[in-house]
Amino acid sequence: MNKYNPEFDMTKYDNSRQEPTLSIEQENAIDLLIIGKSDGETAKMVGVARQTVWNWRHHDPDFKSELSNRRRSLWSASMERMRSLAWDALDVLAEDLHQTDDFKSRSNAAYFILKSIGFQKRDLYPWGTSEICSGDENDQGHSILKLILGKNG
Repeated sequence: MNKYNPEFDMTKYDNSRQEPTLSIEQENAIDLLIIGKSDGETAKMVGVARQTVWNWRHHDPDFKSELSNRRRSLWSASMERMRSLAWDALDVLAEDLHQTDDFKSRSNAAYFILKSIGFQKRDLYPWGTSEICSGDENDQGHSILKLILGKNG
C-alpha cells in the first residue's frame, strides 16, 4: 500500500526479480547437462528419475533459465579461449605459408587463409575474363595458387 493512495498496491508492480531457487539435485543436474550428459545419465548421477530431469528442462522456468545462463557463460568462455588461440593458429599458418620446400603445405595454408576471410576464387579473375573459369575447379584453385605463390611452388 501507498501512504498517499491507500488503494494503490505497489507489490503488484514490483519488478525486482527473485534469485532462482533450485535444489541441490537441480544444481548438480545443470552441472552435468552443460558438460554434455544426457537426461538419463544426469538422472542416474543425481539420483532422480530421467523423467524428472526432462520435466525440469522443459517445464521448470527457474531451471530452464539457470541452464540457459550457464550454457551462455560456458559458450562465452569457450569463444574467448578460441579468440586467444587465433593468434597461435595464424602463426602456424604463416609458417606453413612461408615454407619454400612444401608446395602442398603452402597451398593448403594459402587456400585456408583466403577462404577464412571470405576471399573467393572469382575475386582473383580480372573483370570480364571467362577463360580461367573453364575446367575443373580444383585445377583452377591450384593454378591460381601457383600464380599467387610463384610458379615453382
